[in-house]
Amino acid sequence: MTAIRNPQSEMVLQPLTPEQLLAYDQVLPEDLTIMDRIVLVGQLLLALRHPENNGPSAARAREIARRLATTMILALPEALPDEILTEWHKELDC
Repeated sequence: MTAIRNPQSEMVLQPLTPEQLLAYDQVLPEDLTIMDRIVLVGQLLLALRHPENNGPSAARAREIARRLATTMILALPEALPDEILTEWHKELDC
C-alpha cells in the first residue's frame, strides 16, 4: 500500500499494518459496518460544530473522530466518497 497525502495540510498518512488495524478495531463493536463508522464520524463532527462544545470532552471526541476517520481512510479509501474524504481532511486534518 502507498502513503496517502492530505492535500489541505500536506500531512502524509502511512498505511496501517494488519496488526495496527486490528488494534484500532478492538475498541469498537465488531459488527459496525463501514456505513456505521461513517455515521459515527459525521455525528461527532456535527456535535463538535456547536459553538459551546469546546471543553475537554469535545477535544476527546475530535480525537476519536480523527482515529476512526484515519483508520477508514487507510484501510478502505476506495469505499469512501470523495465528499466525505474532503470533509474529513478539512474538519479533522487527517
